Amino acid sequence: MSEQVNKAIDSLRLLGDVGQTDLNFLEHILPHCTVDQLMHIENCSKGRDLTPVTNKLWKTFYERKFGIDAVNDVLERMKHKESFRWKQMYELKMKGLEEKAVEIEKRYIQNCRNEKARKQSRQVKICEILPSSKVLKKPRVHTKVCQVSSANNNKRSYPGVTSKILKKARKETRQSIETKNLIAFRRNAIQNSATNRLITSKDHASVQINIGHLDENGIYTGQFSTFALCGFLRAQGDADSAVDRLWQKKKLEVHQQQKI
Repeated sequence: MSEQVNKAIDSLRLLGDVGQTDLNFLEHILPHCTVDQLMHIENCSKGRDLTPVTNKLWKTFYERKFGIDAVNDVLERMKHKESFRWKQMYELKMKGLEEKAVEIEKRYIQNCRNEKARKQSRQVKICEILPSSKVLKKPRVHTKVCQVSSANNNKRSYPGVTSKILKKARKETRQSIETKNLIAFRRNAIQNSATNRLITSKDHASVQINIGHLDENGIYTGQFSTFALCGFLRAQGDADSAVDRLWQKKKLEVHQQQKI
């Protein structure tokens, strides 16, 4: 019999249905099986209850796999039951572990996707740099300022500037203290250049300037010598350019307010 047992142990991987085998003979053979071999033999031996031989073997496998504490927990939970199979306990435990493993794997994959999406959202994207010739430039609108001056009329026209805001700004510029100071400066300059005095040049002889008079608008009328006329035009030009600069500054402030 020992010879037959040894032959059976050597060929455990070939064993299948042992339904007609004596239990005493199986008690010497089945303890040498692995978990998979014992599971295969029991699944193939349908109609034959091998629990009297395999139950203690499954308890041993359960303890090796999950520890003595897990065995004690099962015994504590099953103490109210008259009988239970350790094979079923082993299968339930393995099924629970597989479900947990699948859940952990899904959670890990989802975390990896979330981390990848977060990194992609924070990546620096390289933009194409276009040559300066291809960049569309916003056309600039230039406003031409025309000045019409005469002895009896000193008016400025601004073609293209027809908005009420610019008209109001122009009016405020004319009525501002700086404009009034510039007009007063021009009047004083004209009065000083038109006074009856003798101008002595370094390289030229003395020139007598004829006396004229100023009208109520601060414009000189009368006879001028060549030297006096040049001085008058130079003083008037300085004042006009100062008024123009003040108006341009006011108009720029209005455009900036419109953009805002």
